[in-house]
Order: sequence, then structure tokens, then C-alpha cells
Amino acid sequence: MHVPTDQEVDELLNVRALLEAETARLAGASAPGPDQLARLREICRKGQVAADAGEYGTAVAANNSFHAEIAAIGGNAVLAELADIVGRRAQWYYRMVAPTRGHGSWEEHAEMIEVLEAGDADRAQSLARRHTERTRQAYHRPREAGLPPREAGPH
Repeated sequence: MHVPTDQEVDELLNVRALLEAETARLAGASAPGPDQLARLREICRKGQVAADAGEYGTAVAANNSFHAEIAAIGGNAVLAELADIVGRRAQWYYRMVAPTRGHGSWEEHAEMIEVLEAGDADRAQSLARRHTERTRQAYHRPREAGLPPREAGPH
């Protein structure tokens, strides 16, 4: 199995940051309805419960659902499809950082819901960028994030 280099991880996360920032901006501008916000809150609740229980596979799946729902709210089907492709490609990576990132990540998701409900597209975009950057930091600095060091290899 190919273990991505740090450069490959960064390239993937750069694309992820662009896509998530734009889907969040579009979702914030679209004034999500009560049903959409309720779905986001339910996904967030399930993800937090899974993270608290150490069920990281479930938490990662909930994370993917959360971001897919934001993309759907944004209403750009092509962008949503691209975000899904990149998200599936990054799943292995999120599983690596989920034990430590999980709790902070779900707090950030809850904050995103509030910003979307307020219809603040610019803040939603900024939060999405910060969210991806914090996950990148957890990968590159595992000790600081409370993760065990990665095995020596192509990193």
C-alpha cells in the first residue's frame, strides 16, 4: 500500500481546503432551511457521540456526511461531486487524526452550523479553511496534537 508523502498530503489538503471553503461559502449564502439545519445538527450529534465513544470509523463517516450535506446545501452539484471525490481520497488521513482531532473537529462543525444559520457566507468560508488547516496541523505535528508519532517512512 502506498503511504503518501508529506507533499502528497499537503497537495490533497490544499484542494480539500479550497473545495470545503467554497462549499461552505455557498451554503452560507443560500440561507439553509430548518430541515437542512436539523440534518446538520443530527449528523453533528452522531459524530460527537461516536468520537466520544472512540468509534472513529463511525465518526469519520459522520464527518463525510456532514461535509456532503454542506455541499448539497450550497447547491453546486459539480463542486459537491468534486468535494466527495477528494473527501473519499482523504478518508485514510482523517482516520489517522480522528482520535485527537475528533472532539475539536465536532466543536468546529457545531460552530459552522451556527454561522450557516446566520447566513454569514464569508465567516463560513473562513471557518472551513481554519477547520482544514487544524486537521493538517494534527497530521504534521502529531505529538503536539496528542497523537503517537507516525512510523518512520517517506514522511
